[in-house]
Amino acid sequence: MSVALASFMTVPTGSDAVSDNQMSGGVVLPIALPLNDDWGLSLSPEIDLVPDADGEGAHAAYAIVAGVGRAFGPWALGAEIWVAHDDDPMGGVTQSTFDLTAVWTPPFLADAQLDFGLNFGLNDDSPDVEFGVGVARRF
Repeated sequence: MSVALASFMTVPTGSDAVSDNQMSGGVVLPIALPLNDDWGLSLSPEIDLVPDADGEGAHAAYAIVAGVGRAFGPWALGAEIWVAHDDDPMGGVTQSTFDLTAVWTPPFLADAQLDFGLNFGLNDDSPDVEFGVGVARRF
């Protein structure tokens, strides 16, 4: 089992043309739990302080991801449920998705990985379908 506590902050540094001139931040508690030699469970609850839509103040936003995954050689496959709620005073929004993930670590590039994600919206406030691809490299 592994547990971490990660915090983050966004500080506006751009010009007024590209920045909302507001700070935000949050805390994430990622938890990984092996279920057996092949399967793992992950949970990532998060609490954020984000700017109000009207630019006057800040409010809380919450999210949690719960997933299961399994490695198959250089591939890691997973399925997740993501739920996020934004308590904006102008109107709260809750989004939720069912996500499928695939990560490939090429045998000839052990410090790199290629990520694929497919997200399916579970309610009217979430996009119906999203697809993403990413590359990561360890230095």
